[in-house]
Amino acid sequence: MLLFLGSFLLSFTSIATPVFASSLKINEVLVHPSSGNNEWVEIYNPDNTDISSFYIDDDTDFNNDTGNSSKKILTGIQGTDTQFPYFELTSSMFNNNGDNVVLFDNNGIMLDQYLYLKDPGIDVSLGRSPDGTGEIMLLAAATKGMANSQMQPSPTPTPTKVPTSTPSPKPTPTTKPANTPTSIKSSSPTNTPTPKITKGASYASPTKAILAASTTLMTLDDTGSESSVLGEATKSSQKVTTIIKIAHESTQKGLPLPILLMGGGMTLFAGCGILLLWSLLKKKNDTFSE
Repeated sequence: MLLFLGSFLLSFTSIATPVFASSLKINEVLVHPSSGNNEWVEIYNPDNTDISSFYIDDDTDFNNDTGNSSKKILTGIQGTDTQFPYFELTSSMFNNNGDNVVLFDNNGIMLDQYLYLKDPGIDVSLGRSPDGTGEIMLLAAATKGMANSQMQPSPTPTPTKVPTSTPSPKPTPTTKPANTPTSIKSSSPTNTPTPKITKGASYASPTKAILAASTTLMTLDDTGSESSVLGEATKSSQKVTTIIKIAHESTQKGLPLPILLMGGGMTLFAGCGILLLWSLLKKKNDTFSE
């Protein structure tokens, strides 16, 4: 009885022995191999734990693989270095453009999980650096079954050339049109200066008028023709005219006004006398004729 109880306790202890999740990690994975090669998963196992009954899956649900690949048991675990054992998958499990890589123990407990969201590239592995503790990143080289290489250096971004701003051309100043005069001022009419009257010049016109009147009276009869009776009177009138002309010329030379008036009066008086004489003679001739 005691022997049976001891055997039972020993079996239970071996089954219930916990596996420390912190010691087992997904250390490196190749999800997109080149043609003819297989996908593989490397486990970081510093304590050399037997993981041949553990599982690799592409989803976090241990009991249900609907819509996903079936989980794979690690019975074919390989590697000479027990700290970095790896498992090659005979059939494709992972999607190149994004999927889960999950490690379950033999009881279906998830020990580690990594989600990638894009294709890392053909034969480019994802892994931890340093091993077992670093974040999973792209590695410089695949190291299946060995300590991982360094992470791929981040590409130095090519500096973007900042375009040199071309200064905007300065606007050409618009030439202002010459100011058009609103109105052209009309030139003020030139004041015509009043001619200065030369002494005696204002009497020239009356003298000419007197001369013309006296000449007409002495040379024309009532019919507008020259009269024979007035022959002598005409001669007298010519003398008077000559005197008037002399008076006019004297006036132009600056003789005083009284002399001019005296000459004009004599002319009118002589003219009137001649007309009276002519009228009497004509009447007498008309009487004799009857």
